[in-house]
Amino acid sequence: CDFSMSFNHIAVNATSGVVSVDAGFEWEKRLYSRDHQDIPSAEFTNKEQVQEVLLEVIKLIKFYDCDMDVVVHKSYTKVFDDEHKQWLDELLDNRAERIKDELVDLGIKDSQVGSRVEQVEQDGAGIHFEIIHRTMGRTRTISGPKGPDHVLEVEGSGLNEFNGRYKPCGEACGKTKYRHERGSRETICFNHDNYWYMCYNHMPSKAIYKCRELAGLEQWKPTHSDHTGLVPIVKVVKLHDGVSTQRTDRTERTEVGLSDTGEDQSGSEASGSLSQGQSRSPVARQGSGGRLSVSFATDS
Repeated sequence: CDFSMSFNHIAVNATSGVVSVDAGFEWEKRLYSRDHQDIPSAEFTNKEQVQEVLLEVIKLIKFYDCDMDVVVHKSYTKVFDDEHKQWLDELLDNRAERIKDELVDLGIKDSQVGSRVEQVEQDGAGIHFEIIHRTMGRTRTISGPKGPDHVLEVEGSGLNEFNGRYKPCGEACGKTKYRHERGSRETICFNHDNYWYMCYNHMPSKAIYKCRELAGLEQWKPTHSDHTGLVPIVKVVKLHDGVSTQRTDRTERTEVGLSDTGEDQSGSEASGSLSQGQSRSPVARQGSGGRLSVSFATDS
């Protein structure tokens, strides 16, 4: 028997298992500047169109009873510094996770979907999917914890703007530097004079407090004699140990035969029947216009 599936928004490469999309997902803009960085969160601006694409991806997942990788493309080529690169990487990771979350919201099990960011030669739509079969040894992407494994928590500062959580954002003088989680100017960094500084934009010359220990017993002190009042306490807060808690099923990318037959059809259909007691094995063939034809060899 023959099954025929055609799609409006995706195209399936039956040989590689790569599922491409006809248009990029549109995202809310995020600002990165010297004095302010938006939180690198990911939200769609065209959610209805995204769902139309993902519903077609879901039909493939259900048809093959397979896993699926969400692959967001790393397209940037220039960065200002290591902090900018880390911000961009976190933004792309969050976009991959956001697409995965949407698939889960639409009914796919969390354990069936992996996500990753990958450098590609041609960016195209900025994303593709990969069909992963569960039978012969290829492991789908196991998403470990995203983001930093710790943050700093500052409290008690006489300047309230310095209180709050700080995220790692690169290195300075061989040690991790930090910026306030709201993306503002408040930062913590190490300097060549072996002091840690609470300052603006990683500039010790614009520091408010300093200390030889980041989060030890030594007390932070004001950098200027005219500054009096409360001084901050810094604590290191562990977020995760970097070990994934997701399942580790052994899987492989789907391998299917390829032929260029059939005409373009709109919509998505699947038809066919089996007699009682027959088994079936799918072999897919790539057609034109996003059509995927699948033949089943039956055994009584």
